[in-house]
Amino acid sequence: MMRIVETIALALAAGVVLPALARAEVVEAAAPEDEQVVEVRPAHTPEGEAALRDPTGASARVDPREVPGAQARLSDLLQASPGAGVRRAGAPGGREELLIRGANGQQVLVVLDGVPLNSARGGAFDLSTLPAAYVGQLELLRGPASAQYGGGALGGVLRVVTPTAAQGTQWSGGLRLGQLEAAGGDAALSHGAERFELLALVGGSRAAGRFGFQDVHGDDRLRKNADHAEAHGLARARLRLGRGASLVALAEGFDLERGEPGFEQFENTAARSTRRRAQVALSGDAGRALHPALRLESAVWARSERVAYEDPEPKRAGAARRYITDERALGGRLATTFAGDAAHAPSVVVDVRHDAARTRLHGGLFGDGLDGRRLGLALTALEQWAVLPGRLHLSGALRLDDDDRRAPVLVPRAGALALLPFGGLSLRANIGRAFRDPSFDELYFESPGVRGQPGLQPEDGWAWDVGLGLARRAWSLELTAFEQRFERLVLFVPVQALQIEARDDYAAQARGLEAAGAARVGPVSAQAQWTLLDARFAHAPHAPLPYRPTQRFGARVALHAEAAQLWASADARGEVTTDVYGHTRLPAQRLFGLGVQGPLPGGLLVGAEINNVTNVRDAVDAVQQPLPGRLWTLYLRKE
Repeated sequence: MMRIVETIALALAAGVVLPALARAEVVEAAAPEDEQVVEVRPAHTPEGEAALRDPTGASARVDPREVPGAQARLSDLLQASPGAGVRRAGAPGGREELLIRGANGQQVLVVLDGVPLNSARGGAFDLSTLPAAYVGQLELLRGPASAQYGGGALGGVLRVVTPTAAQGTQWSGGLRLGQLEAAGGDAALSHGAERFELLALVGGSRAAGRFGFQDVHGDDRLRKNADHAEAHGLARARLRLGRGASLVALAEGFDLERGEPGFEQFENTAARSTRRRAQVALSGDAGRALHPALRLESAVWARSERVAYEDPEPKRAGAARRYITDERALGGRLATTFAGDAAHAPSVVVDVRHDAARTRLHGGLFGDGLDGRRLGLALTALEQWAVLPGRLHLSGALRLDDDDRRAPVLVPRAGALALLPFGGLSLRANIGRAFRDPSFDELYFESPGVRGQPGLQPEDGWAWDVGLGLARRAWSLELTAFEQRFERLVLFVPVQALQIEARDDYAAQARGLEAAGAARVGPVSAQAQWTLLDARFAHAPHAPLPYRPTQRFGARVALHAEAAQLWASADARGEVTTDVYGHTRLPAQRLFGLGVQGPLPGGLLVGAEINNVTNVRDAVDAVQQPLPGRLWTLYLRKE
């Protein structure tokens, strides 16, 4: 505890002294019309998030307005992001997790308007619990700017920014209907005035989820108990106080119930789960109230979440028939940026977070649950330096991360971006350390045949990337080489007959290439991304890391006729393994889609899309859970 107090004192001192010693100002770099325009500036979003934009080209941004289709899932928007892969479980509404450059879902942090959503209990964040209606912009952070988000961002950060409230009062929304008795809808109210903004979103979806598939033996079967029903709501209010100061309040809730069908070979029609989440956040920006060149931002947030799983007839002898997990998370952030020079943008960010989780098992023969608590504090110093404004930009971050169960961890990161004076060429490079604290399940979980390990050390590693970009008026290309070295991974592995235990003595590396391109020729636009990945354990027999395909490809071609669009898409991945020894393999899969949308009177947009046009019925994902065959969706939206 004394170490925590000392770190707090150091953080508060640095938050006051360092900005006063630094000089910085927004730098808007002018470039020829066919070249990239880069800004070096603090990332003050309209939602009050205290963060830095990444000026080194390591980020990938997605604007939902540029992605046609029903956009029923957050993963539908991520298909356009190089290096990002989504692992789905069964029918729409099933679990989804994000993998980035060889990092698994548990090593990727997801934040909503600056509020981290990952659970301290462990496991990848389930993207299906974050509605696409919440998204005004998506950003994948992989450079120095991601250091401020801490240990959960070992593989990167997915930042979700809610939509900006438009001036005046506007309504928007949409309805969806599809196969598997699927239906869903969202409605939004947006009000923007000189002093006050309001955004309110509500919606939900449901599906019966019964579909036919072919199992690993080629036999026709029927997937049951893959239904879901969810409801969600979000409200955000912003009050402007003058001289650039503002106050933002955010409240969000989510409720989901769905069947848990189990693995293909162990289907369980009785298992069900429920998930309920509620969170609030309050953030403020002092603007120029304290000093014309000083920006001071702060935020506090709280989240409560309950997950319940019920299986009246468990397959494993002695397993609990029901478990309930209650989790509470509290956090706060203080960020300062001093602006007074035309070349620098230094910032200091102080974070504090407390997590508590309690899991109770009912009906099992072994163990009665777990309790976990953790208090953490971190100090991050970030600098952006326009060495040659508009041509050469450097950035760096140094994070000191501490909590009450381990020694402090020092995390350095650095990046550079060079815009060449000819041809629209750009070069970028990033390097840095990454780590992740063990989850509560990895530390304390105990059930028949599975056991955590309280003495686990944090996952640790280094990552770098080097990229080349070429941007012209009508097209652009990017090529990036990357590598992540995991010096220590936490894995649940067999240690003896019928016993699996958490271990932290595995090393691995993931290296590869990312290529992305986009073009527009008259009414035709096209974009494609391809990832080549070699991710494997460092020890013999050097087996591949599970669920990391050696190749992933995605593409979309669209024909634009005024406000109407017709498009075709492709999503393919190579073969993957499912265990740490590389013994079990899932075959490669190629899925194709078609869609069309067009305007109606009154500002309406109507559309239809078909996923898995070729009706592939033997595709499996997420631990051999089958994916449905051809699915159609009709939708109607008012923007």
